[in-house]
Amino acid sequence: MALTIICVCGTSSTGKSSTIRAFTERYLRYRKETGDVRGVFQMPNRYYAVGVSSTGDHRQAVRDGLTFLHRFRGIRVMIVACHLRGETRDEIEQFAKKARTKPLYVCTVKVVGDAKQKAAIAENIRKIKRLMPPA
Repeated sequence: MALTIICVCGTSSTGKSSTIRAFTERYLRYRKETGDVRGVFQMPNRYYAVGVSSTGDHRQAVRDGLTFLHRFRGIRVMIVACHLRGETRDEIEQFAKKARTKPLYVCTVKVVGDAKQKAAIAENIRKIKRLMPPA
């Protein structure tokens, strides 16, 4: 089975980690109130493992997250974070090339107000879910 890399990208403070945290809570049954998420989880009803690394603002942190996830055999999907452009996105692109795949992107944008932020995160979660491979 081919690896699917879903990259949540955006500039700083646009909800990359919040989107990934909300996705892991809703679909992977892992809850973390704040901060970054890194781990490997079973995707319920799909019977495959999902690797998650939401640290995406610094190249070394992205590299460390990819290295951590790459150690696990059998991961079918990686959900990672990076900036829209620059060295963190380059790191994802280089990793994907070595893995013989292309990343799929879900882009975040800065919004003002709690209701708009919650709506933007919910839409990003729907996008990630649509990109997930079938069972």
